Amino acid sequence: MNVSFGHGEVYFTSELQNPSLLGKSVKTFGIITEYNAQSEEILLKHREEKLRVDISLISSIVNCVPGAAFQFIGELKADSEGQVLHARVGRNIDGMDLSLYEEAIVLKRKFENSL
Repeated sequence: MNVSFGHGEVYFTSELQNPSLLGKSVKTFGIITEYNAQSEEILLKHREEKLRVDISLISSIVNCVPGAAFQFIGELKADSEGQVLHARVGRNIDGMDLSLYEEAIVLKRKFENSL
C-alpha cells in the first residue's frame, strides 16, 4: 500500500475558503480559540478568519490549549458544517513572530512568481 502526502503548501486561513483547495495538503497557522476534547476539534483563528481543525490523528501527541499559537499540516476537506483541516502534523509556535512570518511568506511568493 503506497500512501503519500504533499508537503503542505503554506496558506493563510483567509485563503483556505477557496473551494479549489479542497483535498489538497496545506500548511496554516493561527491562535487556538476553542478546543473540544470530545470531538477532537479546535478552532484556529488568524486575523479575523477562523478554521476548524480536526486533530484526531494527533490529539494524543499535541497539547492544544486555547491561546496557543499553532501551525498545522493536513488535508482540507468539507463537511456539513463547512471546511475542516484534517491535521496530520501540528506544532506549537508560541514565541514565533507571526507578523514577520507572514511577511516572509509574502516575500517568498513574490520571489517565486518572479522566476
